[in-house]
Amino acid sequence: TVGAALSYQITASNTPTSFGAAGLRAGASVNTGTGAITGTPDAAAATDVTISAANAGGTGSATLQITIASQAPVITSALTATGTVGQAFSYEITASGTAPITFEATPLPAGLTFSAGVISGSPTTAGSTNVALKATNAAGVSNATLVVTINPSGAPTITSALAAAGQVGQSF
Repeated sequence: TVGAALSYQITASNTPTSFGAAGLRAGASVNTGTGAITGTPDAAAATDVTISAANAGGTGSATLQITIASQAPVITSALTATGTVGQAFSYEITASGTAPITFEATPLPAGLTFSAGVISGSPTTAGSTNVALKATNAAGVSNATLVVTINPSGAPTITSALAAAGQVGQSF
């Protein structure tokens, strides 16, 4: 997998004294004394590598296919976001993993839209919404929940009557 340790051991009969590997991709190498192929691949690919083992009697070789898989995404952006009714809001989903990564986000608070990994707009209603986030690439899927809290645009305004009358001894 891209970004994860690679380990392969060349084995051969007739007591080899040295080993080789021609055609290794960047991030991998062979220990010529032990035949260990190790490294950390930096790109997904399938590669044919000519491996060899030698002793005083000659050299034997074979073709080894090394397939490096893409790394599944992991959502790395914050899982809480706050906005205010009537004010611009923007939140970008980020994820680790091998590109290309596609994103999804549903449901969205009123007034917000989603495009190319970004939730944006001008929220119209105060409240909290649990937004299901999804990041997908060829290697897999990552899911997370984003809590979007939209606050009211200002302090409350008193709208009740500002005068009241009552009588002594009566319920008020």
